[in-house]
Amino acid sequence: MKLLYTLIILFAFSFSENIDFYDNMGRAYFEKGEYKKAVESYEKIIELIPKDSIMTSDVYYRMGDCYIHLKQYENAIHFTEMGIGLNPESYAYYNIGFSYRHLAQYHKLPFYNKAIENFEKAIELNPEYAKAYHTMGLAYGQWGFDDKAVENIRKSAKLGYEESQNWLKEYEKRFQRRVMIFLISIGGILLWAL
Repeated sequence: MKLLYTLIILFAFSFSENIDFYDNMGRAYFEKGEYKKAVESYEKIIELIPKDSIMTSDVYYRMGDCYIHLKQYENAIHFTEMGIGLNPESYAYYNIGFSYRHLAQYHKLPFYNKAIENFEKAIELNPEYAKAYHTMGLAYGQWGFDDKAVENIRKSAKLGYEESQNWLKEYEKRFQRRVMIFLISIGGILLWAL
């Protein structure tokens, strides 16, 4: 009986060590930008842990992050959605929205709508998620909804997101240039009419 108990403890210890080993490897590969190798490490973890655990959702989220960096947006969506099914997080909805936004560049409307829906869900879960407002604003702008784009980027800037603050400064400069060009062209028309 004592031998069986010892074997169970050793098995549990080696099981835990394998998970930690693959987790550390996946994180290291991710930091080095070796996303395919990181995914391989995370796949090993998925083989070792229960499919319905919080840890599993975290691993799926990390796999989704890897696939975003690999620009494999369909895979990013797939694995992130698997993680959401176990443990919904605002950043996961952001990542799905981000992926759909990139797919929308090639496949148009259905993906655009899904991008906006997921950014909205991320914001619903975390109303202070400045980056989600910013990227949703970029998505609106990408599709020609300038008012909604500026509205969301302003919200992001108010929350302190520096990228939005810089975007708004550039937007104001472009707007001022357009006004100047308009006024100059009106002045030219008036001179021509005289």
